[in-house]
Amino acid sequence: MSEKKPEPLQRPVAQKKCPVCGHSSYSIDGIHPQCHRAQADKTRLAKHAAEVRANPPEPDASAKKTGFNGAIRFGT
Repeated sequence: MSEKKPEPLQRPVAQKKCPVCGHSSYSIDGIHPQCHRAQADKTRLAKHAAEVRANPPEPDASAKKTGFNGAIRFGT
């Protein structure tokens, strides 16, 4: 008897790899939804940070300071 195993009729198709995390992805686009969201958020946050750095908000003088102040509590 022969110990040789038969070769498969069809070769296995290589899985698409996610460009963000490198794991195999079964989605149509080839990228996981959570990886796509993280990739989109990265560019959106970078754009928003650049806008904030270019136009910093003016400090509001009438804003009430929050936090603990021991001098007020003890009346000194």
